[in-house]
Amino acid sequence: MSFIAGVAAVPILGLTAAFGPQVLGFLFGPGWGPSVGYLAVLSAVGIFTSIMYFDRTALLATGNVRPMVWIVVLQNLLSVLMLLLLLPLGMIGVLLAQWARVLTWPVRLALLSKYVALNPRRYIVLVIRVLLPFVPVLIVIVLLQQTTWAQSDVAFVAFALPLGSVAFVAYGAIAWAWAPQDIRAGLSPVAERVRRVWKRKRPRD
Repeated sequence: MSFIAGVAAVPILGLTAAFGPQVLGFLFGPGWGPSVGYLAVLSAVGIFTSIMYFDRTALLATGNVRPMVWIVVLQNLLSVLMLLLLLPLGMIGVLLAQWARVLTWPVRLALLSKYVALNPRRYIVLVIRVLLPFVPVLIVIVLLQQTTWAQSDVAFVAFALPLGSVAFVAYGAIAWAWAPQDIRAGLSPVAERVRRVWKRKRPRD
């Protein structure tokens, strides 16, 4: 489930951050350039949060309530500590404090390995397989952000929407190709059903 949650979160939040100038400009108008970095930080935290969402659920489902509680306590304590230390940095400090959940990840892995018999190496490899397909997509978007195509007054419609759609499909294709065999086997019936529905709804000549 962590892999599926990550594959859903990466293109949605990642593309929102990659097209930050266009998204913020379209929603709120000009003058929001400095907020693009904040959006990127929040999107990155959101991606890792989505991937780790089922960690505590796995502990709870197996009756391991105590380690789940300790994770929550540690995460909150670290979040408060980071907030106090980084508060002089202003808004960026508050945003960086949100990474407390991510920084507790090694502890999560240790507890999952102990109580749920999770293989940490397999978990880390799955996370890499979720994130790595987005790298070439992001590089292309960053390069195209430097062109006049991305600077027009209608950049959200003329640049972000079409390129974002292509990037979404490209990421999905790469992530599917790199997905572990057991996950692909489990999702194959779903993919086949979507393909049949799409084929049925296509206009016939």
